[in-house]
Amino acid sequence: KPPRVLSPEDYGCTSEEIDEAFLLTQIYTAERAMATTEFHSRGTTEEKVTVVFDFRNYVRKNMPSTSTVIAMIRMVQRCYPERLGVLVVVDAPFWMRAVYNMVWPFLSAATRDKLRFASGRDAVGEELRKIAGGNEELRVMLEDGDISSVDLTDYTRQPFYSPYEPLTK
Repeated sequence: KPPRVLSPEDYGCTSEEIDEAFLLTQIYTAERAMATTEFHSRGTTEEKVTVVFDFRNYVRKNMPSTSTVIAMIRMVQRCYPERLGVLVVVDAPFWMRAVYNMVWPFLSAATRDKLRFASGRDAVGEELRKIAGGNEELRVMLEDGDISSVDLTDYTRQPFYSPYEPLTK
């Protein structure tokens, strides 16, 4: 029997608190990714971020509310214009592919070039290898979808402009 994954509701969180936590997590992650890029490039490159949406173990009930997703999209458009380098969607569910196919003709070529859909082990592996570059630990984390090795306490204690590296005790 697989272990039970606890949800925020198991801790007594309201749906409003869950939605707020989702938005704050996205903001923190985006800001940290841009700060890290700027610091390591010494400000010589644009602050473009790579985003991976991994739907390999997607379950609709774990998705934030539609209003939260819309609020996040609006916030990203307003606060982070032209910051997306590439968006890779791994094993997108049918509804997402359907929506993309409907809006695709209306997207600019520049926007279409930033969106990549990968399905199937080989295609997913190839896209994730491109993202990871030579970082083998990152490649394995991306391919397995397992970030359990990331200690979130360590992550949030490290300098904001640093990529994650486990702290030595």
